[in-house]
Amino acid sequence: MKFALHFGNNSFPDLASAHRLVRLAEAAGFDSVFAVDHVVLPDTYSSTYPYAASGRLPGDRTASLPDPLIWMASVVAVTTRLRFMTGVLILPQRNPLVLAKQVATLDHL
Repeated sequence: MKFALHFGNNSFPDLASAHRLVRLAEAAGFDSVFAVDHVVLPDTYSSTYPYAASGRLPGDRTASLPDPLIWMASVVAVTTRLRFMTGVLILPQRNPLVLAKQVATLDHL
């Protein structure tokens, strides 16, 4: 059975805490860490967020949500076997060719 941590980059946005998180996760036997992507969190929206009792996204527009690819580039440097992935990556907000190069670079690291 494999275990993963989810929401690493928004729960631990500062690098010291993020590095500690992934080192502890690796030592505890976790297999992977997920990061999420939102460029902005809107103040208002009409749809219901299905994963919270409130129907609202966790956090607000002031929430700290580091870019998942840059966050992963930092934390991958302090681990030896953890796998890193995005739980959400919003492609329409990114240039697909640049994103492909960024992900290929991360994969090579």
